[in-house]
Amino acid sequence: MNFGKFNDTQIGSTYNFTVLITEMTERISKTDKPYVAFTFSDGTDKVSMNFFDKTEAGMKALGLDVGKVVDLTFSVKTYQNKKNFIVENISICNNPEAKVEKFVQSPPYDIDDMYKKIIDSIKKATGRDYDCSTLDVPADDYSAAALNIRILN
Repeated sequence: MNFGKFNDTQIGSTYNFTVLITEMTERISKTDKPYVAFTFSDGTDKVSMNFFDKTEAGMKALGLDVGKVVDLTFSVKTYQNKKNFIVENISICNNPEAKVEKFVQSPPYDIDDMYKKIIDSIKKATGRDYDCSTLDVPADDYSAAALNIRILN
């Protein structure tokens, strides 16, 4: 298992990374052969790659689908003067340390803390004497601020 970064890859090399499948679609090549177009996340960046001569049904039969953490072997080449990534092999990652959350970008703050700060900011912006120790507003308050807080709750 290697939590590498796509930005650190070099053309002409092959890598083994543990990544998250964020998109998976079957397509047909110019030579009329199926291939699977993937998008993978390394936790920082997302990269599109193709797995030639494969089908989406074949990938799903192996347990591979969007939202799965996988061990990916891929090569980096040049195609039309751009960095191009090609899937060489892919399999389900069975390491318990490889959790989906590791590959999904999230805000740098705790979501509950951010929510409380938003409610506090709305209450303070009104100039009214709201109780900021609670997320609630008085039942008889029909102001725009109270309506917004109720919607958020």
